[in-house]
Amino acid sequence: MKQIYTISILLSLVLGLSSCATKSSSKSYKGKKSSIPKVPVKQIPGGTTDNWRYLGTSQDGQIAVEVSESSITKTNNKVKFQDRKTITNSNPNASSGALGNYKYSLSWWNMDCTTKQYYIANTTIYDDFGKLIKNYNFTSTQPINISSGSIAELQYNYVCQDKNRQIGY
Repeated sequence: MKQIYTISILLSLVLGLSSCATKSSSKSYKGKKSSIPKVPVKQIPGGTTDNWRYLGTSQDGQIAVEVSESSITKTNNKVKFQDRKTITNSNPNASSGALGNYKYSLSWWNMDCTTKQYYIANTTIYDDFGKLIKNYNFTSTQPINISSGSIAELQYNYVCQDKNRQIGY
């Protein structure tokens, strides 16, 4: 008798569990909205076409410099061009100089190939995702001498002297 009682309890338990496992719910699962913020798509200012020519880095290796090939316009010995600088040190606590913290800058330059001088017309700075931070327009046309080993010298060699035209992307 005890054996029949034990078997009937086990049988009831097995049937009960199997019916729970095979029951279908009429309610479908509706997930919650994620509380994880969406990360914006990274966009490099100026684009990523083969129009950009890599010139090198600053002496300390903190800034990579490129020139937009299609932006170069020459009038006599004067050249106007656009460059893009990328801060390679992505330490969020490090300052990128007088302009504050940024990842990219797009700037328009005027260079005198005869006197080896230049001045900046404007610059726009962007964050890590290519979002505009600020635009600066400069009214001073006071030229600056190009010093040896500087980023300006890399640019001068490229736009004025046609040197290092074989490097790039």
